[in-house]
Amino acid sequence: MLTTWRARITGRGARPPVTGAGVLVDARHLLTCAHVVHGCSDLTVSFVQAGRGDLQDIPVNVSHIGPWRRPGDPGDIAVLELPDKVDLSPARFSLGRGVTGELNAHGFPKDAGLFGSVLRLRVTSSHGIGEWLHIEAATGHAEFPREGFSGSGVYEENSGEVLGLVSDASPGESSRTGRMIPVGTIRRHWEDIDDLLDLPWLPRDARIRLRAIVGAAGNGTVTGAGLAELVAGVFPGTPRPRDLHSPWDAVRFVAEELRVELPLDDRLTRIVTALSTRLTGPGVRAGLEEWLRAAPSVPPVSERRTGPAFFLSSCEEDAAYAGRLSEHLRLQGLSVWHDAQVRWGDDAIEEARRRLGRALGVIVLVSPEAQRSDRVIGEVLEGQRRDRRILPVLLRGDPLYFLGATRHFDARDGGMPGEDCLRVLREIHATATGTTLPRPPLTETPRAPRRTPRTPETPVRRAPATGTAAPIRKLASLMGDGALEHADIWTTTLLLDTAGRLGTGWMRRLDGELLPYGLLEEVDAIWAHRLGGTQGFGAQLARYGGPPPGTPVGHAGDFFALADALGWRRDRQATPRYGEFVPSGPPPPGFFPTLRNPQLEHHRGWHDQWRQTAMAVHLRLRKNPRLRRKGERR
Repeated sequence: MLTTWRARITGRGARPPVTGAGVLVDARHLLTCAHVVHGCSDLTVSFVQAGRGDLQDIPVNVSHIGPWRRPGDPGDIAVLELPDKVDLSPARFSLGRGVTGELNAHGFPKDAGLFGSVLRLRVTSSHGIGEWLHIEAATGHAEFPREGFSGSGVYEENSGEVLGLVSDASPGESSRTGRMIPVGTIRRHWEDIDDLLDLPWLPRDARIRLRAIVGAAGNGTVTGAGLAELVAGVFPGTPRPRDLHSPWDAVRFVAEELRVELPLDDRLTRIVTALSTRLTGPGVRAGLEEWLRAAPSVPPVSERRTGPAFFLSSCEEDAAYAGRLSEHLRLQGLSVWHDAQVRWGDDAIEEARRRLGRALGVIVLVSPEAQRSDRVIGEVLEGQRRDRRILPVLLRGDPLYFLGATRHFDARDGGMPGEDCLRVLREIHATATGTTLPRPPLTETPRAPRRTPRTPETPVRRAPATGTAAPIRKLASLMGDGALEHADIWTTTLLLDTAGRLGTGWMRRLDGELLPYGLLEEVDAIWAHRLGGTQGFGAQLARYGGPPPGTPVGHAGDFFALADALGWRRDRQATPRYGEFVPSGPPPPGFFPTLRNPQLEHHRGWHDQWRQTAMAVHLRLRKNPRLRRKGERR
């Protein structure tokens, strides 16, 4: 796992000189604690894990500082600005709601040497004290929170996601405890971090545009109690909100914290409309009105009445079970839109895509007939393209081919999802809408006659396929239809299946050796033929044939150089999930196939799994003489 985002911060001008830690958030900015830089006139940053002399002792300036002024004050946050962009991968941040268990932090105590030391710590409770979380050393005989760890990123070992910053230690070494500032608190004092987070209530691009518009108004028009009164007036009958620090904080509150029986999109429309009448500043009102017209999250009025719903995809042969399932979920307070509800005269494909774009998740009924249905396959691929959770229900036959890494609910006995599955659906609903559904008692739903008794909650996985002819034909068909993202996801599935890794959803380095040269050439030929040679493996090898001198083959540096060459990284920002990752316009040369698997991207650690998959395939490609020659000719 690449951890070059961890930095040592040295401050002179203070007495005595200060040493602390920081986190690289993008190519030019680091996050640390305000007390680390307080009183320092000469600040430098060193990326000790990078192993490069040009990335040591870089002078930095403080570009933002929170309200902290003395120990115990809130807002112990500072942002440092580098003079130039650095060629390093920044940290990935996560809200980590309810996080407990063991975590890590890399700090620089004065007795720990140039490279510092790692603290293994525990969050003792996910319930904060003030704006902090209490932490303690995970062991009684190793590192503990102390001077030098201030500003260090608290990160989860497997995913590498940063959940906050170590802020201070309790007095006395014997206590071995301290405090951390979680990402949720950092957001309050540095709103720019929202641009780096995966927030489900608006697509990233739309969210960044909205934050920029309300930010241009400043805080002079409506602040503090005025913002709280504005929100209370827009949503009468709700309790008075907490004090709101800025117009953007008001938007966040409505999206994430407000408890009201209104769909999320309706709430956002109301607060943005209200702000457009109250905020001043050049172009603010016009910008908000234009944002409302273009916002991808605002549904028609008819949908606002029913609220957000799950999309149910099925073939005609499974219509009876689909009807019973819809009724079962409705009785549990969960709305479902079934693809059979397309009205006479509607454009069925466009209507389904529109609904998928707003769906909470996609429930797909799996049967041999569904496996052969282009419509069902297309709806599930479109759901993956839009970063929706896919929830398969197995009625007959084998699990769905390209969902090999996704658990299937086993309904081959005709039964309905029980409490475990309903809990997952409620959690998805709560995350997307900010509202918690009441839990009605489970009712007995009519079921079909039993065939083979099974335990309904048993997860089912699919065995690898025995051949590639049918998947190759499907790939060509998807490309012929111009469905590039669907073809991209299908390409990943085909290669995973061939390597025997369909059930895990990603490849290890040696798994790439199982990919036949002939198959890779077939896949390349389909991509190249349909897109004039601008996409495919040959186009990728033409842009990146191997790592630069000094970069270990197949390691993280090799991958990031590949990602930069193919346009997979934009200005070295953290990589978003698939729906925001693929370009809306013409892709850069060599962008596809991306080898991404959207199934995994709802879970921690997906980025490292993608990196290993991409490296496994590209190490194999580099050994293929025909594809290498093809790349050299381009």
